[in-house]
Amino acid sequence: MENYITKRRLELASQWISTYNGKSLVRGYARHFSVDLICAIIELRMLGHHISEEYELANKCSIADRLLQKKKKGRLAQLFSRMIQATENSNLLRLYQQRCTLRHSAGLDR
Repeated sequence: MENYITKRRLELASQWISTYNGKSLVRGYARHFSVDLICAIIELRMLGHHISEEYELANKCSIADRLLQKKKKGRLAQLFSRMIQATENSNLLRLYQQRCTLRHSAGLDR
């Protein structure tokens, strides 16, 4: 199934490229056909367009950096969530202790 989709996209791409007027063929291809930049580079090379290795490497590094940032952001979000949870738990514990102290002082815990 995936090979059929790729073949069909490559057929359509030939027609689309001849009408494309934008600045970046790779980015335009990726947006138009809803593929990532690396897939766009590979398919444009299959169609005979020259895309430099440096451009491909720069895009791979950019993708890796974004994934790293998301991972760090996820860790920070988890840490923040745990801090909030701990604060809520400590507030609940403090309220429970106050309640127990009041019950004890009122003689209701016997």
